[in-house]
Amino acid sequence: MIRELIEKNIPCFLKLSIAATILFSITSCKNNKESILTFAEEISIQGKAIEDIIVYSKKNVNLMVVDTFLVIQQNHEKILKVYSTNSFKLLGEYGNNGHGELDFADPYLLKQVSFDELDGTPEITLYDYQKIELNKINLLGMIDQKKNFHKQYRLEEKDFYYLHFYYDSPEFYLGIPEGSHKFTLYNKQDKAFQSISYTPELNYKLDQSLLYPIYRSAIAVNEKKQKIAAATLLIPNLELYNFHLERLKSIYYDNTQSIENALIAYAKSGKFDSKHYISELDSNEDYIFGLSYNNTSEDIYSNYSYSDLNFLVFDWEGNLITKYSLSDDKFIESFAVDFKKNKVYCYLPFEKDNNIYVYDLNNSPNN
Repeated sequence: MIRELIEKNIPCFLKLSIAATILFSITSCKNNKESILTFAEEISIQGKAIEDIIVYSKKNVNLMVVDTFLVIQQNHEKILKVYSTNSFKLLGEYGNNGHGELDFADPYLLKQVSFDELDGTPEITLYDYQKIELNKINLLGMIDQKKNFHKQYRLEEKDFYYLHFYYDSPEFYLGIPEGSHKFTLYNKQDKAFQSISYTPELNYKLDQSLLYPIYRSAIAVNEKKQKIAAATLLIPNLELYNFHLERLKSIYYDNTQSIENALIAYAKSGKFDSKHYISELDSNEDYIFGLSYNNTSEDIYSNYSYSDLNFLVFDWEGNLITKYSLSDDKFIESFAVDFKKNKVYCYLPFEKDNNIYVYDLNNSPNN
């Protein structure tokens, strides 16, 4: 399955047979005409291990900050663990791996929070890829072990498989389905799909089998501004759309030389290994945080020679705000931003002792 090919803990470069037919042809050698923007400021930051929190899962670990709660989702033992961001004390844990009622088979914590209509308490959402179900968890209900804090919903289009599922609102679903689109919005009222094609375009004609690995996107949603942000994995580009999927802006924050070199090398050798850029987004109503690997798959997963990973901060108008470079050269697989306290919590899969780190942006040299 394609999704298994690109899971975060597995090397993402395609090990394709050299004997295979060449999957693309160069149609233009023109220099790219895109305007490359620069960040208003660049700051070096260094993380600190949280010794009180250790995650033993080796894949599919996702984080989220809700108020003073740090939520960590893994794929075994208790699926969810909730910690205090003030004391790092474990406040509650919940969820079993399985296929029974209220179990989780292949969970993924979405970067969205909603609030109970009756008492305003926060709710988080997990999507289960195997069961094709949405799980709504009331955080306070889970911590206090109240009744009915966990509710499951089958997707309306139950026979439709998502490679990546990003967002659920009362009006729509947002994700990357099997097929030939960058991402798709499913309108629950109209029962209709609307899709975005693979953009931005490159100066090369690409075979269908290369489109998904190149254009796999990280996505964030701003319901207040009614905007969608989509960052392309192998192209240093962020696009902004409205809820009608009209593109508002296309922003380049680096040149496309890496992907172009990779495509030329693949034509000669059959090996494809390009630099990976933004792999995950977190956001609030004002800002978009992107985790940029800024290294090739081979450097990350084979040579362990990665360096200069960074967090890229944009606003929802498309302005480039801050580039935070990781001076400790740690490899981060997933992260969550505490926007109130200006901190970033991270899962570091290659660390042997402590694998949950926090980067305090208040302690950067410019603050």
